[in-house]
Amino acid sequence: MRTSFHILFRVDNIINAIVDLDEEVKDNFVVWIFLRSPPSRYNPKVSTLEELSKVDTIFVDKFHVTLSTYDLRIKENKLGVKKKHSR
Repeated sequence: MRTSFHILFRVDNIINAIVDLDEEVKDNFVVWIFLRSPPSRYNPKVSTLEELSKVDTIFVDKFHVTLSTYDLRIKENKLGVKKKHSR
């Protein structure tokens, strides 16, 4: 399973290639790129961000933290479920 780190690392590489061509890339564009085709496990988080209308104002760093936190919660929930079933 790819985490938000892996996904955003790939997006960063693409953005860096665009910047190397002397094109300006704004943070909200990078966030928009991710939100157009997220892995299905991120759909709840994407919906929440879209409903709160934070898509146009969120910076890439904050977005990365938000997704990383979400990844940790998903992982903790899965571990918690496995622990409960193993009793």
